[in-house]
Amino acid sequence: MKSAESTNDQNTITEDDAQHLIRLEQQRADACLGYDLAILDRLLPGDFTFASPPGIVMGKTKTSVMESLGKGELNFEMLQRECKRVMIHQNTALVCGEDVSIGHFRDQRLEWRYDAIHSRMPYDIIIRDIMSG
Repeated sequence: MKSAESTNDQNTITEDDAQHLIRLEQQRADACLGYDLAILDRLLPGDFTFASPPGIVMGKTKTSVMESLGKGELNFEMLQRECKRVMIHQNTALVCGEDVSIGHFRDQRLEWRYDAIHSRMPYDIIIRDIMSG
């Protein structure tokens, strides 16, 4: 990881918390690649929404993503995540980096390389809950 920073004085992030967030994002990518729905259920927030690399919200909720993976409609041949920076803005952690995805959704081939921002809110509760789970 290149840096951890805060966008205001009241919310700071330690290097340890930044590393935990990066590990969580890597676990999420690994769970998608390995179809591990139990881990995804633990890692994805209830209000999860997927936006495609062009920034279009595709209406993919936690439930629909997990169902698509479970049914084999969504599959990944490769999902690489490189986290470069973790920032805190108010109570939201932003894990910024680059993702490369190759796979299929139904009959459509997916080949995406994109800058990624994964948010976790509120980050301090996410760190405590997930690391203790």
